[in-house]
Amino acid sequence: MPAKRPVFFPPLEADTLFLRLTEGCSYNRCSFCATYRDKAFRVRPLSEIKAELEKGRDRYRDAVHRVFIGDGDPLAAEPRRIREVLRALREAFPGLSHVGMYATARNLLEKTPRTLAGLRSAGLSTLYMGVESGSDEVLRSLDKGVTAEEILQAARKAVDAGIQLSVLVVLGAGGRRKWREHAEATGRLLSEMDPRAVLLLTLKVIPGTPLYDAVKRGAFTPPTPVESVLELRALLGALHVTDAVFRSSHTSNYLKISGRLPAERERLLHQLDRVLNNPTEDFFNPEYFRGS
Repeated sequence: MPAKRPVFFPPLEADTLFLRLTEGCSYNRCSFCATYRDKAFRVRPLSEIKAELEKGRDRYRDAVHRVFIGDGDPLAAEPRRIREVLRALREAFPGLSHVGMYATARNLLEKTPRTLAGLRSAGLSTLYMGVESGSDEVLRSLDKGVTAEEILQAARKAVDAGIQLSVLVVLGAGGRRKWREHAEATGRLLSEMDPRAVLLLTLKVIPGTPLYDAVKRGAFTPPTPVESVLELRALLGALHVTDAVFRSSHTSNYLKISGRLPAERERLLHQLDRVLNNPTEDFFNPEYFRGS
């Protein structure tokens, strides 16, 4: 769909049609995130959304099988509005087989099991939740507004409703001081959540964020590329899931790896060890290529 603002979506949804249900983020206080700081949160009028869908239907009707709903946390919208949008999507695109959207743990915790099951029945396939870290201390420093236990409860609510769960993790979120605690606690939390995809980003300090101010004060030191790979290996070492994609394909990452766990666990560990045993610049994404 045409968009006046930049579009942000998970790497797994790169070839998916984007539809904006909300603008901005209803929470918008995470210390590291600048994505929506210039936006006031709002839920777009249904008439506005349907007008876009009419244009999309005329152009893409038989070609669209996947849709991603944004912006940052569309699950913050009223369940009735979300169901109306899901219904409109099915009417516009008869071949639709997948609808994904971002979700926060806070929004999931506010929804009843019946509400989530209703959204699944209406066509919501996958939720992407920003876990960031499994360490309560790191979560507090990020101002996430939730604990690791609350993230786990939110994940279980989604899975119990039949919604596929993918999670996003931020390498470097603990800085140099807390890197091991961050990596190992995150691996343990994700093991309990048992998501279908673990998508890795690497922290990039953005001017205008509280984290940027902390770095300038010397209160936080981001990891180097090699330290980031050490952290990635520690996380993978603590991670035990049933069947999940494990991927660091986002442009923010210094090192890109991709595989399926547990089947390709040893291959991924060997790849990381090879880099750590000979950490030349050739392995790493240059700083100026890294996206946020």
